[in-house]
Amino acid sequence: MQPDTRTLPHSNCQRRNSGRAHRVPNVAENIFKGRAVEPIFDCNCRLVGWFNSERGYVFSTQMRFVAFVRGNGLFSSGSKHLGFFMNGIFRDKRAGAVAFLRGSSPGATPATPATPATPATPATPATPATPATPATPATPATPASPATPAMPAGTFSSTSWDMLIRG
Repeated sequence: MQPDTRTLPHSNCQRRNSGRAHRVPNVAENIFKGRAVEPIFDCNCRLVGWFNSERGYVFSTQMRFVAFVRGNGLFSSGSKHLGFFMNGIFRDKRAGAVAFLRGSSPGATPATPATPATPATPATPATPATPATPATPATPATPASPATPAMPAGTFSSTSWDMLIRG
């Protein structure tokens, strides 16, 4: 099945990315252990990770478990408080927007919430088995470059996604 390359164009994202477009698969095709994951984008509309909203797990672009959400708190895999997750926006400890889920907008920076209590560390999800390497298929025609996702309204923090996740 070919990934869905539909995206929502937005001039701010295209301008920030020098007109380059990103190919982001459809949510329904990104399955981890039978659970759908959603793409996470940084302030430049670059794919920086995947979010499983059912379990609150955050994965790197290589599908490594890097963090989890409990309540509105964002925690490292070792239960260190990293920031917040509110209304589809990943925020640093000062509540500045760092990354977003498609369709979410950071808006104005809210008051910094109280630091949540550190929860018990969830069990690290198992890494899926690597499937056997299939035969190399014929090279397909190069698809047209899709547009980047819509840039949400609002302001972003100077904190990068990597800085947020690494604590």
